[in-house]
Amino acid sequence: MGLCRWERTFSWVDYEGERAMKTLQHAVARFVREEEGVTAIEYGLIAGLIAVAIIISVQALGLKLASLFSYITGQLKVP
Repeated sequence: MGLCRWERTFSWVDYEGERAMKTLQHAVARFVREEEGVTAIEYGLIAGLIAVAIIISVQALGLKLASLFSYITGQLKVP
């Protein structure tokens, strides 16, 4: 079949243009789906890094807070 064909309505239908448009639509749809996946992965990585930062902060401050509370408790019992 050639590039165009004659319709019963006496108008030309461009098969190559239609095929190109469908191909473009599929490519754009695939790109959008892939971008959403990449965005989800990026958000997951950011959430993971924030969780690691919180864990490290709590562990680093945990001992200092425990000793601070022990000191305060000791000061309250002295009188």
